[in-house]
Amino acid sequence: MALHARGLAITKVEQTATGGKPGGRSNLTPSCLELGLKALLFETVIRGRGSYELNGRVRNFQELLGAYADDLHKANPTNQPDPNCKYSIIVRSQPGLTAEDFVFTLKKLRSRFYAQLP
Repeated sequence: MALHARGLAITKVEQTATGGKPGGRSNLTPSCLELGLKALLFETVIRGRGSYELNGRVRNFQELLGAYADDLHKANPTNQPDPNCKYSIIVRSQPGLTAEDFVFTLKKLRSRFYAQLP
């Protein structure tokens, strides 16, 4: 399909010998739901730079990971740099949090989870 000379062109891309996944699959790590694990691991509120509220308690990133160590082990049983899947989480922001602190803290979460903003 093509729309005008400067418009949109959609073409079929073939898998190359150097990579790509068959069936149009992306190179993203699959969600853990796709592998039969939990659809949503937890909800959290970013309270400050590197600070997360989880189940009524404020924690740092390592404490947050520790709270879900068993589930994270299921996503990466051999402790490889690339896990088999990533869990989805819901992330909210405390009112008044600076954009800089929010982005810094959200990036940390996105290194291990698929973070959804409500």
